[in-house]
Amino acid sequence: MKASTRVFAVASVALSGLVGCGGVALQPSDGGSQAGHGGAGYTGASGSTGGAGGAGGSAGQGGASGAGPSCFALGDAVSCKARSDCEAYQCSDCKGGQTFLACGVPGGPPIECGPCPSPPSCGTLDVASCRTRSDCQVYSCGSCGGGQPLVGCGVPGGGVACPAIACVAPPCSGLDETTCNSRTDCKAGYCTGCSRRTFAGCGDPSTAFTCPEGCELPGPCSSEATSASCDTRTDCHSVFTESVTCDCATAGCCAKFSQCVDGAKASCTGTTPLCKSVGPFCDGTAFVVSYTGSCFEGCVRPSECGP
Repeated sequence: MKASTRVFAVASVALSGLVGCGGVALQPSDGGSQAGHGGAGYTGASGSTGGAGGAGGSAGQGGASGAGPSCFALGDAVSCKARSDCEAYQCSDCKGGQTFLACGVPGGPPIECGPCPSPPSCGTLDVASCRTRSDCQVYSCGSCGGGQPLVGCGVPGGGVACPAIACVAPPCSGLDETTCNSRTDCKAGYCTGCSRRTFAGCGDPSTAFTCPEGCELPGPCSSEATSASCDTRTDCHSVFTESVTCDCATAGCCAKFSQCVDGAKASCTGTTPLCKSVGPFCDGTAFVVSYTGSCFEGCVRPSECGP
């Protein structure tokens, strides 16, 4: 009994220093984190039982810190990635990059990204787009008359269906005389006046050409130095000489212009000439022999022969 009384007395002295008898309040703990003190006991009269000890106060809760917005409320990748307690969910942008989808918490449920759409087929692409695709190849389909090549797009090694585009010939108008005469769908127009025929232009078969008024009188046929200028004369014709041997094999390629002579047409059906000279060599295909009234004239094109 003596040991118990001593312990209780020591507890009473310690508590009286905190509570006292004058009703002095206890100092609150910082943040309510310290445990409250129990009520003080008292000494009763001789033979009485001491009062029960007061129950200790419950531990105080610490002050709550300021809470930020929920991860799910963040609507952009920058804000989401700035939070260590959040995770940015991203999906492929189908162009080799990533696009922000939503903000969540680490370890949250997985998200499903939709599949990327299939790229357009190579055959539907233009040349510029075709060259940007590693799975497509540009194919050439030839060209029209040396112009821009027609091209298509297809898979490597698979070829391409070339478009059925017919080459369009240039219009007749504006063509030179030689090119115009080489075209079966064009007509060369000529003006004839003052014994000279001049090229007026090129057009389709229904084109009506306008010839200039007036003309300059030409000189004698012998003044024309080339077959081209001689052929423009309606009152002259070109005469050629032809070699028996030369380095070319094409008919008429050995002929050379000799002179421009009077007469719209050459006489190719003359009788035996009165002169004693040897007749010229004319291959008989590109050129034939022509005659004057008394001798040989030379070689002329069959188109120059007249009645």
